[in-house]
This record gives sequence, C-alpha cells and structure tokens, in this order.
Amino acid sequence: MRRLFLLSRIGLKSQRVQCGPRDVGRVIEMGNAHLNPLGHELVYDYASPVPGVGHYLAWKDEKNGGLVTVILRQENTEFSYESGARPSDGSVPDPTVLIPNDHRDLPDPLA
Repeated sequence: MRRLFLLSRIGLKSQRVQCGPRDVGRVIEMGNAHLNPLGHELVYDYASPVPGVGHYLAWKDEKNGGLVTVILRQENTEFSYESGARPSDGSVPDPTVLIPNDHRDLPDPLA
C-alpha cells in the first residue's frame, strides 16, 4: 500500500483573494521579481478582447508543480495559488490526511 502513495499526486488550492484594480505591467514586474527566484516562470499572459473579461496571468513552477494565477479586471484583481501535482515522498501512510503540526490543526478542547 505504501508504494501506491509514492505514485499518487497531492495538491492544494488556495482561496481566491481579491483586491482593487492593478496595472498589468506592474503585476508582471512584481510577479517575475518575487516568483522567478522561487522557480516560477510566467507561462500565460492573455488579454481577452472581450470588454470586462480581463487579463489572465499564470506563473508555473514545473519542478514542484506550483501555479500562481492572477486575473486583472477593470473593477478588481484576483489572485490564487495551487500547489498541485506534487508527488508524495511516502513518509506517511496516507498523504491525504492532515497531520496536526500546529495548535490550529487540533480540535478545540472547549467545543
């Protein structure tokens, strides 16, 4: 059974965070400055020709499976992160089960 988990892929998706509108050029500049040193490369840069749909950016870390996406619209900017497709190292019996390593991961004793 342990061998099965070595072959499985585990991922995590963040919630989508919104903020006010941002300049596309500045987002690309800041994304490259902060994400390139971490192994992410800008792999998607698409401005929709449909008004109001937005400008889509994505930085991907091919080695570790991470993906950072940004959608810029006239009214707001959205950001999310996905750690997807990282292989389990087999160090735990079931990599889909959370191992509490922080007090916030444990059940509330007062509940």
